Amino acid sequence: MNKRYYLLFCGVLFFSFFSCQSEKKQSLTKEEIIEQKIEEKVNRWVNSMREKCKENVLEEAAALVDSILIARARLDVDSIPKPEKPIKPEMPMIKELKDTLPIAPILDSLPG
Repeated sequence: MNKRYYLLFCGVLFFSFFSCQSEKKQSLTKEEIIEQKIEEKVNRWVNSMREKCKENVLEEAAALVDSILIARARLDVDSIPKPEKPIKPEMPMIKELKDTLPIAPILDSLPG
């Protein structure tokens, strides 16, 4: 039984020794923490600049595409021809009315 306790004690000691070692490796110095924070800030700045650049490129591309589409629309000729101007009709013949009454002033013919 002493052998079992000895092996158990050695296993616990071995496990605790390596667990302490990993904590020492994981602990960072002040300079390393500062360096990590600076690297994070630089990465955020680079990502924001990339996003701004991407937005600017997309806006310029949209403006260029719009101007190209407008230019093509102005150059395209409509496939339906414009209708011709209608022909002016001839002057109709005026009919002469036959009036049998002589022309006389109206006021003179009234009694009174």
